Amino acid sequence: MRAVLVLFLLPSLVARGQEFKPLIISSSSSSTASGPNFTSFEFQRLAFGREGPGYTRLEGEPSQGHRQMAIAWVYHTESVGSVRFRLLDEQGKDLQLLTALRINNSSQDAEFMLAVDVPLRPFRVAMEAEDLQGSGSQRVFKQLFRPERGPLPLMRYPEGLASERLARLQQLTSNSENETQKRLEQQRAAHPDGTVTLPHARIRQAEYAPLLSEHGNPLGVRVRYTITFSEDGYYQASPYVSPVFPNYDWRGVVDLRLLDTSLEPALPPDPSGQAALGLQYGGPVPYKANVDYQFTADFIPSYVIRNDARTKFCLNEQLIGSQPLQISRWQAIKASAEPLRYSVAVFDFGFYAVTGDMPPVGVFHEDFIKEGAQPCGPTPNRNF
Repeated sequence: MRAVLVLFLLPSLVARGQEFKPLIISSSSSSTASGPNFTSFEFQRLAFGREGPGYTRLEGEPSQGHRQMAIAWVYHTESVGSVRFRLLDEQGKDLQLLTALRINNSSQDAEFMLAVDVPLRPFRVAMEAEDLQGSGSQRVFKQLFRPERGPLPLMRYPEGLASERLARLQQLTSNSENETQKRLEQQRAAHPDGTVTLPHARIRQAEYAPLLSEHGNPLGVRVRYTITFSEDGYYQASPYVSPVFPNYDWRGVVDLRLLDTSLEPALPPDPSGQAALGLQYGGPVPYKANVDYQFTADFIPSYVIRNDARTKFCLNEQLIGSQPLQISRWQAIKASAEPLRYSVAVFDFGFYAVTGDMPPVGVFHEDFIKEGAQPCGPTPNRNF
């Protein structure tokens, strides 16, 4: 039997006997007509922040003849298999092939750290993209950079530091720079042609069902799907589920929140517990390439609190707000018996879908009360 990682699964919420139905996939999930959008390219300088040395945007032009770091942002990369970056002169002639590191793991947008040996003359930055079918295209960032003479900007440290403290901070800065250069050299050695591959995920067998109590009362929404990644990495694969109220005035009054998740096969053992926390709160966790993971997620109304013992719930309707208009809308939502649809999104991988008609939020509210949920009181907590 394959191992299954289950987080905070309340015994009274059951999956047996539930009839799952296919999610209705939005056309935007597969829309790639616009192609990648090379939206930003910013040179960086080192700065010391609260968490130590790091890169921040360089104000002004880069310095001639020096190596400087830059950040590039590219959006709508769902259909992009790989990219590489070049410098072009004002006439569009090739000046330099750049080494780039991908520093996020989304297939919908991409962020890169690049090393640029700044030329003596003006230049633009071009991105060459190859889609998943092998077709190529080029995007040129609109800005013409005009390098200036002079030294690199100095690293600014807090004033009034003792010499020993200053020496430690300078060493931290040096270590940070060396680590960045080491990663860039490794990337250059592995991909001398400058190519950076982008991760992708395939989501299929996406289904939904009401989240039922052991008495058969619907308390929320259960979503499950199979997801497969093209590369090893840390990915945020949890869905977001929200009610799609036909009355636009009701939207934003109440939402759903993640309650439990399960993953099959299980992630490798993690003594630190970070993987379990990542799944619990919908954060990034480590996945292996070419493994079919079945992801199941349960959602309940956002104002419902479960106790630490995971045995009962309370209703914190104070979260709805105290404004008369907001309260009036909430009362109307609770009174509505009209079937409701719920949107399902896995944002990092461009997946958007909607359920068919399901019990509305008001029914969830009534059924939590049937199951024994009480008001949380003036100072809600999980010790009840």
